Parts: sequence; C-alpha cells; structure tokens
Amino acid sequence: MVGAAEATLVDRLRGGDPSALDALFRMHGRAVYRAAGSFLADAGHAEDVVQESFFLLWKRRSSVRIVGESVLPWLLVTARNVSSSTNRREQRRRHQPLSDDTASRGVDAETSDRLLDVRRLVEQMSATDRAIWTACIEDDLSYSDAARSLGLSHGTVRNRLSRVRASLARTVTERTEDHGQS
Repeated sequence: MVGAAEATLVDRLRGGDPSALDALFRMHGRAVYRAAGSFLADAGHAEDVVQESFFLLWKRRSSVRIVGESVLPWLLVTARNVSSSTNRREQRRRHQPLSDDTASRGVDAETSDRLLDVRRLVEQMSATDRAIWTACIEDDLSYSDAARSLGLSHGTVRNRLSRVRASLARTVTERTEDHGQS
C-alpha cells in the first residue's frame, strides 16, 4: 500500500503540488541523509546534500524517471552524485594556493611563535595522538576516514583528538600568559 501512496505523491509532485514534495521528504529524508553521510568525506555537508537532492527532485519533477513505485532510488543516486560534486569542490578548495595579497601579509611574530609551540607539542605527542592529529588536522580527514586509515574506531579518534586539542589549548594559553607577565 505504501507503493501506491507514493505513486500518488509522485503524480501530485509532477502536477506541481509542493505538499507532495513535503510528504516525500518526510518519507525518504532520513534515508537520503544517511546515504549522503556515507558518501561524503565530511559528513557535516549531509544536510546540504539532502536539500539539494530534494530541490533537484522538485526542479526535474516532470522528467524524473521512477523505477518501480518509489522515488527513493532516484533520490539516492542524486545524493551520491551531489556528494561526489561536494567532495570534489571541497578537495579543490583545500588545495587552492594563497593569493599574492594573502601571502604578502605574512604572519606576525606572535602567531609564528604560537605555531612553532604547537609544532613542538605535536612532536612530543604519543605516536597514536600524533597520527590522529596529522590525519584530522593537517590532512583534513573526517573522523571516519582517519579512523579507517589508522585502524581505530571513530569514537577513539574523536575522543583522543578532543583531548589533544584541549591539552594544546591549555599549554599554548599558559605559555602566552607566562610571556605576557615577564
């Protein structure tokens, strides 16, 4: 019976009924969100992918090819394609060189000293913490991707990185305050 109800919603959608899109979103939004999260390098973009997938469903409603009685396969393929585009865009964004204007401004001495402090502290970390730091911060991997590449669980990566960040923040703050009092 769900198939017939969904087929009716698709017919209404093709007729331009926005409430049919709302109903299809309530029916399939979670599945599209889960799929988007699994396709993305940064799962934080999953909501954007869901929104774009349903927007494309609305925009292409007259030409959408439905297989069987469900629009879900079309939505999942669309989410995969939008996710791939998002991953490529983010990859390009991360690897764009600084403009001459940005590079010419340089880094002030205080910031440079802090960066050196952080680098020294990272070098003193345990091998596992250093690997997590490198994967998540320097290589910009998601927790899931870092966990997979390091053979750790997602929770281990998240928790250890959180502790490392807190420790670094405390140490850098203490050193900054010590230098300020001299």
